[in-house]
Amino acid sequence: MRNCGLNKRWHFRFFKDPIQYANLLTRAVNEAMRDYVAPKHLETDDGRKKAKRAIDWLGRVIDVVSDRTGELYKFLKEHENEEVAKQLHDTYEVIELVITGLYYEVAHEDSQSEKQTEEISPELRCEFYNEVKPLMKQVIDFAQNPEHGLMFAPTAHYFMQLLTSFLSCNPKEVLHLAERVVKSSEPFGYNLDSIAVRDVVEFVEIVLADYRHEVRDDEECLEDLLNLLDMFAKTGWTDALKLVWRLDEVFR
Repeated sequence: MRNCGLNKRWHFRFFKDPIQYANLLTRAVNEAMRDYVAPKHLETDDGRKKAKRAIDWLGRVIDVVSDRTGELYKFLKEHENEEVAKQLHDTYEVIELVITGLYYEVAHEDSQSEKQTEEISPELRCEFYNEVKPLMKQVIDFAQNPEHGLMFAPTAHYFMQLLTSFLSCNPKEVLHLAERVVKSSEPFGYNLDSIAVRDVVEFVEIVLADYRHEVRDDEECLEDLLNLLDMFAKTGWTDALKLVWRLDEVFR
């Protein structure tokens, strides 16, 4: 990872104290995502090797940073401290950057943005999904830690749009990941946001319209769909309630 300027000495420092070096680590992660972790890099042998090394490095970053982020969050739940709150924000940003970086590579479609998603073939998109899936699972596993896991609503927003773009690759698996994302972000108010309900309704509508045959005979998929919608229906979102009623048409 030459372009990140990270030799072994800096790796050691970053990993030993990711709180102190959170801002530098954020820059390093941003450069790794930008320069190596993109679908286009999987089209050549050299690019694929660099992408795999970068993804492996990012996995180690998530492991280290999630441990320290969890410690900070656990402390803040019991003690109010502005300095620790800032440390939590800066350290958590490293994790969030992985998800937003993936989002901007495959899911972002904004004509006003300087960075727009390049056209990606279905085969390349799914190959990229399989390569980055371990990173997404790591972030979700951390978020679902019962003692100190967290996923803030903005992260969940980008995550849901990212997963929507990956639905064609493995509908059942992506559905299960989406259910875990929404569940882990619910304590942080994701299900109270109108943008969030739009994310989830769009996701479920695509599942029902395009992948009903893949999910209709799977009890776990039905449970995932119900859980997704219930987290919004119970707060009164009518769009989610309407989709709950539609599930009967698909699974009966």
